[in-house]
Amino acid sequence: IAKRAQRFQGNAGNFRNYAANMATSSADDNRYELNWRGIEQQIAFVRAHGVELIYVIAPAATPRLAAADLAKLRSMAPVLDYSDARTTPELFDPNHRFDSSHFNEDGAKQFSRRLARDVHELVGH
Repeated sequence: IAKRAQRFQGNAGNFRNYAANMATSSADDNRYELNWRGIEQQIAFVRAHGVELIYVIAPAATPRLAAADLAKLRSMAPVLDYSDARTTPELFDPNHRFDSSHFNEDGAKQFSRRLARDVHELVGH
């Protein structure tokens, strides 16, 4: 694990470039398909059990949702989207990363605080 983290830190410039490219490209250029039927079933199931679902899109160096897909998902349930390096650049800082998809301890703490604050604001408790 330590070697993997060292390799990532050694290639942090590549991650910075990738995050910058993701931030300047359209989400439609970097999209993945959603299983809308599965999402609808998931929402119906949890609501039937008295739970309100909040979708969280993590800050990972992976394709983002297309704008239309994100809007559709937001029309179905609350969404906290951290996938855009333009709006959450601190979450894409290589110094807070173990690798391109995982935080290190400092990054995990930072993201957890941000997520807790945003959930608190969303639910109003």
